[in-house]
Amino acid sequence: MELLQPSVQQQPLLFQLQDTYYAKIDQQAIQLSDVSCFADAVECLVKLFYVLDLAYPHELKPTYGFLEKLMGLKVSIGKSTALADFIRKIGL
Repeated sequence: MELLQPSVQQQPLLFQLQDTYYAKIDQQAIQLSDVSCFADAVECLVKLFYVLDLAYPHELKPTYGFLEKLMGLKVSIGKSTALADFIRKIGL
């Protein structure tokens, strides 16, 4: 049995306790005090990746690329056939 080793680079994640959203980064929880809904929390998450100059997790690159497209940002994930097909199908 092989034990999984923690990755060197920690990725930010979101969580919610009661009505408050938090971003967890490197074992620190940061309260997102100006965030009142899930959509705003996700926007903060995308911004954290940018500000902290972190790469998106490989498995989630198309998801983050889609979020960037929805937010009107330049899609930074490079070529993704799956993302391009999905965006074309929904008409963005």
